[in-house]
Amino acid sequence: MVSKKIAFAVAAAALMGCAESRTVKVDPNDPEQVRAYCGGATGEFLYCDGTCVRSVSEEHCGACNVRCASSASCVIQNDIPACVCKDESLSYCNGLCLDISRDMEHCGVCQNACLNLPNIKNPTCSGGRCYYQCTDGYSDCDDDPANGCESDLRSDPLHCGTCFKSCGTGQCLHGTCTPCPEGFSHIPRGTYRLGSPASEFGRQSDETQHDVTLTYDFCIMDFELSRLEYKNLLSTGDILPAHEYWLPKDMINWHEAAHAANAMSAALGKPACYVCAPNETGPELTCTSADDFLACTGIRLPTEAEWEIAARGATTTPLYKYRDDIIDQDGFIAALTDIAWFKNSSGGRTRTRLESQEKPDHRNPYGLYDVAGNVIEWVHDDYISLTDAPRTDPVSSPVSPTSKRVIRGGGYMSDATKCRHAQRESLEGNRRVTGLGARFVTNASE
Repeated sequence: MVSKKIAFAVAAAALMGCAESRTVKVDPNDPEQVRAYCGGATGEFLYCDGTCVRSVSEEHCGACNVRCASSASCVIQNDIPACVCKDESLSYCNGLCLDISRDMEHCGVCQNACLNLPNIKNPTCSGGRCYYQCTDGYSDCDDDPANGCESDLRSDPLHCGTCFKSCGTGQCLHGTCTPCPEGFSHIPRGTYRLGSPASEFGRQSDETQHDVTLTYDFCIMDFELSRLEYKNLLSTGDILPAHEYWLPKDMINWHEAAHAANAMSAALGKPACYVCAPNETGPELTCTSADDFLACTGIRLPTEAEWEIAARGATTTPLYKYRDDIIDQDGFIAALTDIAWFKNSSGGRTRTRLESQEKPDHRNPYGLYDVAGNVIEWVHDDYISLTDAPRTDPVSSPVSPTSKRVIRGGGYMSDATKCRHAQRESLEGNRRVTGLGARFVTNASE
């Protein structure tokens, strides 16, 4: 009906001698209106600036005011007007005739720029396909040139270290499969000698040597829990200066440490290993270990045995780096100064992770920092007397909120012998002490 009305209006205007001043409104984007007004087949004409023009022309190729480059012609291609290069070996892209078999901005097809692909270097276009080298640590594992080097071999658990090397349920850290989350180190199962011999300098009577067998692998934090991590995990709202972010969090009791472990479990999508009530920090907070504690796959405090095994780094000496000729306090202080932040080296303050990392010898053979000094660390267990009997997967879960828990490792204000790996101390679980913090563990992924 609309087309007939337009045609009638045009005819009427011509009969009245008004053909040169037609006032009919034509929508240039409506092909049927344009055909009715301009005539011809649908798409044969365009309505441009009040004038009917052919859709295949030098001035208007397929659309109003679209001019082809001098190296191209406007022709019908695939039933529509298009600019086509006169040299049939070239393709028309962005107003230019280009060789897309080797053009870096239009490789193979228009707009496919080899230069914009992620994680590549030395790109080239050959035969209409982008070729490139991957930047260090990346690879094109899916063989799709459109997305460049998409796999980060340093962290991709499906392509760890090399394409298609899967870590299963584990993590890929620095190109190596590990059953541990980022920021944790792997401690293998096995039988370990714990405690101290009677001849050890600084030895206490509660350090009876005994063998402990662990039937499971576990993972332990490389660093002590930081103030920033604690603040973020528990949303404490504390105002924390930037220079304090990576200092170890201290002045927390055992229950607050367990509560923070639960919060880290939640952040990592793991189950809670403690039952805490109320579920917020405060003087009334009380946490107890969940049933079958060692089977919990979430984040938790280490057992006393786990802590000592990790701290020793597969050694049996008083410190993971030690000289056999040490016979007095001065010799022990000298040895500890090489690896620890304690009373004689700390200047009366804790230190940040960056400061720890600046001293390579302060990292033990398992990759852990500050297992001697900086802050003393809560462990999971209640304090009990040890015998020389072998133990397997030992755990001594707390019997009450105020029972004495084991604390380990010594701190920045500790005497040298208090930083030995066999040193055992204890404190009521509800107490806070300056220089007392924590580090967490989790069971290794199978």
